Amino acid sequence: MTEATGEVEPGADNMAHRRLGQLIFAAVLMGAAGITLIIIAVWAFSFHGRYSRDLRRALNGHTLTSAGVLFLVIGIVLIVCAVGVLVGPRVNRWVGLVSRLVGIVVAAACAISGIWLVAYYPGWAVTYTILGAAIVFVLTLYERELRSSWPWAPLRAQAAKVFALNTRGVNVPRGVAVAGLVLIALVVTDSLHQERYFLSVAFGVLFVALSDRGGDYLSRLGRLAVVGLIGALVTALGYGIGGDAWGWAVLATFVVTVVAGLAINIDLYAFVAAALLNVWLLITLSAAAGLPARVSAHPWQQALAWLIGSAVWIAFTFPLWLVRGRSSRPSPLPEIPADAPPVKLSRPVVLFAIIRAVAVAGSVAIAFGLHLSSADWMPVATLIAMKPSLQQSTLRGVQRLVGAALGAATALSSS
Repeated sequence: MTEATGEVEPGADNMAHRRLGQLIFAAVLMGAAGITLIIIAVWAFSFHGRYSRDLRRALNGHTLTSAGVLFLVIGIVLIVCAVGVLVGPRVNRWVGLVSRLVGIVVAAACAISGIWLVAYYPGWAVTYTILGAAIVFVLTLYERELRSSWPWAPLRAQAAKVFALNTRGVNVPRGVAVAGLVLIALVVTDSLHQERYFLSVAFGVLFVALSDRGGDYLSRLGRLAVVGLIGALVTALGYGIGGDAWGWAVLATFVVTVVAGLAINIDLYAFVAAALLNVWLLITLSAAAGLPARVSAHPWQQALAWLIGSAVWIAFTFPLWLVRGRSSRPSPLPEIPADAPPVKLSRPVVLFAIIRAVAVAGSVAIAFGLHLSSADWMPVATLIAMKPSLQQSTLRGVQRLVGAALGAATALSSS
């Protein structure tokens, strides 16, 4: 509003019309999805024919009636949210806020669950996934443009930190290359009936690739070879100990985590490589613990598989170096400057390395002592969440918690 005439500014009027259009579009999408789900629920209640094979697999052991009840509830919720989204700005802003947030959650669940149905009903599955994603996109776009004076703005700012994505750290060509090599390893190990070595080969490719710091090729080659050799020893150690030797697993985890923390004295890239090998130790311990009793883990054969994976990545980089004119490559980690000096082993640095090792070893003691399935997830989460400051640790912990919740929701929606 202008102070002199009280007229509405054109920019504000256009923004209001755009935001109203976003709400109407989202409400139409939610209403259409809700009505469709209710129609499907009515069909499910009235169906008395013979189940097809795809229908039985899609139900995954549940009855068609229970699926109909679920569709009916979700359809009603979407329609109620559509009405709340439309009347909220005029009746009560909290009505609109709750309707939008519930609509985002329900639409996201529909989009994720649609992925499960792709193998059985691809047309419907793709339609629901796109529809749910469109609802989430429009509603989140509306929320992002709200004024910071709203009472839930601090929560929105915290959520932005949790879901922040550093696009500068995304290296698409390298990711595609690693994915292609891992896929080839899967095909080769499967055709040779040596599937038990696929994990070591795949992580050999992945972690050695992530340890590539760039620069001139000879220095890269030496560092990659060192990471590959140390990774082979870690592989033999993890598979040799296994999860049954509980005390040795805890001790090995403590020692390796301390050494990995002190690797920051070499340089930051060595610290990254050591952290990756630390994670790999936890994975090998869990993989060996999951083997049946009296079945050998073949630690040295697994170490050889890791070396093969490392050699595959090193061999892959050589022709690329020739094609690119034997030039030096930039660092794949833009967060770490190429000339970053090593960190001195001061008392706080050493103390943090020891405290982190105690925490990770304690997680191993709990997870492997209780014989939890996928026991490596607990110490890996501890290793990732442990940061030098409480603020960093809290943020990483919340991110891990949100990621675990989303993963569990995805698994439940497809079960």
